[in-house]
Amino acid sequence: MKIEHLLSILIFLQLQNVSFTQSINATNINIIADCIEFEGCQLTNQTILECDNSKAFKNWLRNADSFRIKEVQNVTVQNWYGKTLLPLMLAGLKNLQAFTIASGNLTSIAGDFPHLVFLQKVAITDNQLEKIHSSVFKNLPTLISVDLQRNNFQTISQALIFGKNFTDLYLLGNKWDCTKTMKWLLDSKHANLLSDLQFLKCSDKKYFSRPICTVMEYKKIVKENCRKSELKNCTCHIHYIQREGNLYSPIYAVNCSNRGFYQFPNAVPINTSVLYISHNKISDLRPLVENPIYKHIDDIHLDYNLIESIDLLEDSEYLNNFRLLNLMGNLIQKISVFPLKNAFTKNPNIQSVYLSKNPWICNCKFTPKFQQFLVKYEFVRDAKNITCSNEDGNLLSGMLVLDLKKHNLCQQDTEEILVVDIFMIIFNSGTMIEYLGLPQTSNDTLTNLYEHIIGLSCLRHSSINGPRFVTFDLNSLGSSSVAQCDTRRN
Repeated sequence: MKIEHLLSILIFLQLQNVSFTQSINATNINIIADCIEFEGCQLTNQTILECDNSKAFKNWLRNADSFRIKEVQNVTVQNWYGKTLLPLMLAGLKNLQAFTIASGNLTSIAGDFPHLVFLQKVAITDNQLEKIHSSVFKNLPTLISVDLQRNNFQTISQALIFGKNFTDLYLLGNKWDCTKTMKWLLDSKHANLLSDLQFLKCSDKKYFSRPICTVMEYKKIVKENCRKSELKNCTCHIHYIQREGNLYSPIYAVNCSNRGFYQFPNAVPINTSVLYISHNKISDLRPLVENPIYKHIDDIHLDYNLIESIDLLEDSEYLNNFRLLNLMGNLIQKISVFPLKNAFTKNPNIQSVYLSKNPWICNCKFTPKFQQFLVKYEFVRDAKNITCSNEDGNLLSGMLVLDLKKHNLCQQDTEEILVVDIFMIIFNSGTMIEYLGLPQTSNDTLTNLYEHIIGLSCLRHSSINGPRFVTFDLNSLGSSSVAQCDTRRN
C-alpha cells in the first residue's frame, strides 16, 4: 500500500478518535482501504471495483497488489478513452465474474479474453465497436451473457463462439447494414441465443427499418431459386422489400447479362421486378407478350441485343404496364409511332425508355413523326442522344435526330441544278444534238439541250405535284449556268 493511502487512513482514524496503536493492524487497514478512492477507482467490499475511466482502471491494475486484484469479482469502467481493448490485461482478475465498459470510444477488441473460469457476464455498451472476432469469448467456460448494445456494428459476419452455458446475447441499437450477409442468424442454434433478435432492424438505405431476420431469410430463398438450371449462370438479389402493414414481401432482381442468351428465360423467381438481360443475342420479343411471368416484371434491360422491331408489342398488356424498357444498342430502324403513343398514354407506370445507339432511318416520311414523339414523351431519357444510322453515302449519318430540320429530310419544291461545262463539250461534239434531233442553230440548240437535261431532273416532281414548266436563263455560252424547276403548274 502506498504512503499516501496510509496517511489517508491515519486522518480517518483521527477523525474517529481511534488511536494509531489501537487500530493499525492489517484487518482494520484493509477494511478502511476498501472504501477509499484509488486514483479514480473505488473498491468496495474488496470485490467491487468502479473506475471513472480506462486510464484509472489501467493504473489500478498496475499498482494494486496481486492479492487485492485476485479478490475483485465485479469491474465497471465508466468511460473508455482509447480505441482498443486488450482483454489480456484482465488475466490477473482470477475471480472476475462481471466486466462492464459502460461508455467510451472503444472501436475494437484486440485478441481473445483470457481463461477466466468465473466470468459470467460481459457488457460493452454505448461505445463505438465496429468489429469483433468470432473467438473473442471462447475461453470463458461459464459465460452466460454478453451485452453489445448501442455500438457501431454494421455486420457480424460469423457467429460468436460461446460455451455450453451461454444463454443471452444482446445486440440492439447498432447500425446494421443488411446489404451485407449475416446468414448465421438463420441457424436456430445461434438465433436462439439472441435475446433481442425480434427487435433488430436494418439501418442501411435499401432495407431501412426492415427486420434483419426477414431480410436474411429472403436472401436465402432467392439464392436457392436462382439455382434453377436455366438461371444457374445468372445472379439474383433482393431489389427491395415491400411492406404492407406488418407484412413484408420481397421484390427480386435477376441479372442474366453477358450470359449468351438467345432467348428470354422461361421462368424467373416469383416477385421478380427487374430483369437485366443485356449484351446477349436475343432477337424475339414474343415472350413479353405470350409468357405471363413477364407481365409482372417492371424493368427490363434489353440493351445491346439483336432486336430489329418492337411492333409485335403493340396492344400488349406488357406495353401498357411496364415501368422501364431499355432498348439501347439494338438493330431497330424505325417504330410505329401512333400505336406507341396510345400505349404510352394508357400506361400509368412508365418512367424510362432508352432508344439510342440504334440504326435509325432518317427520312421525310418517318423522322418528323419520330421527332414529335421524342419531344412529347420526356421519359425517353436518351432522346438527345438518338442519331441517324451510320451508313456510307448517307449525308445525315450520325446526326442527332432532334437537331434535324425539315429541309434536311424532305426534297424542296425549288431545286437548283448546276449545268457544268461538260455539256458544252457534248454540244461541240454534236453527239447530243444529233441524238435529240435538235436544229443546228447555235443559241436555240444550246437552250433546247439545257432544257432537255433540266427537264429530266425536274421530271420526278411532276408525279407528286403535277407537271412543271422548265424556265431557263442562259447567262453566257461556254460557262456554267443555272436553271430552276418552276413552281407554276400547267
